Amino acid sequence: LDMVRFLPPQLANLTFWFHHGDDASLQDDQQDAMWIGLMQLTQLVYLYTPAKYPCPERFVRWMKQSQIAHLSTTMYTADKQVLKEVLPAMPSLRSIHIYRDIDMQTFGLKPTAWMAPIIQTCPQLTRLDIQPNSGDYSTFVEALTGLTNLVHLRIDAPEEIPTSLFSLHFTHLTDLNMTMIISDQMLPDLADFLGRHPNLTQLGLTFSCHEGFGQSVAALATCTALTSLHRTDQQLPDHQIHFYEPLPPSLRRLTWTCPALPDDSLTLPPAEHTLTHFQNETFDNNIRLH
Repeated sequence: LDMVRFLPPQLANLTFWFHHGDDASLQDDQQDAMWIGLMQLTQLVYLYTPAKYPCPERFVRWMKQSQIAHLSTTMYTADKQVLKEVLPAMPSLRSIHIYRDIDMQTFGLKPTAWMAPIIQTCPQLTRLDIQPNSGDYSTFVEALTGLTNLVHLRIDAPEEIPTSLFSLHFTHLTDLNMTMIISDQMLPDLADFLGRHPNLTQLGLTFSCHEGFGQSVAALATCTALTSLHRTDQQLPDHQIHFYEPLPPSLRRLTWTCPALPDDSLTLPPAEHTLTHFQNETFDNNIRLH
């Protein structure tokens, strides 16, 4: 803790770990001293501290005039009304990470849905990483309305995607990664969504299509700016899939997995392609070409 007082005020990134891990325990006055010291770091952009020492309200209010751009919500358990007041007013805030966390007293998952209406009031966000509790994902999808400045969006929830997500439009979106499941019935909506997001360069999607595998591949092939694709198929059609085609013309890196099949059974088309990486394989000649 003495070190906090001597940190340079121009420090931009700080990750706080305690040498003894979860066994470390700070008294209330020690915690106060830590947060007071951190409030002297006027150029701080990124801060991470252990969840067992959540930010006190005065630090949250201090963030309103801070340069902090990236937040992880496990640190912030202040009054929800205070967060609703402070976060939209933070001039530099660009990224929020909301993820599942264990309550060490009850050993259950801490609630996450309370954060959804707060992020909805933060149109300045350009990056959002969400790992909601089961059942909360629809609430967060609804909260995405109006976050038109998002460039990076990640949703980690093993649930079927609400069709309402495909009606959204993110003008600047380039990086989309979702573990939420896309079924056969959703493929027309997916194709429409991809058509309205022509700037996507990084894409990660999970499919469970018994009949529409070819339709899903064709939809992805329309992403003319796509350079990296991570595709997971929870199931494949009854007929054998010999190889993956067509490929988006700009694609350079493809990772394709299916839990029911070994990776080496999923192959590329025999014709020439422009990939530089497929699974764990690197194509040196293509790297030189591009």
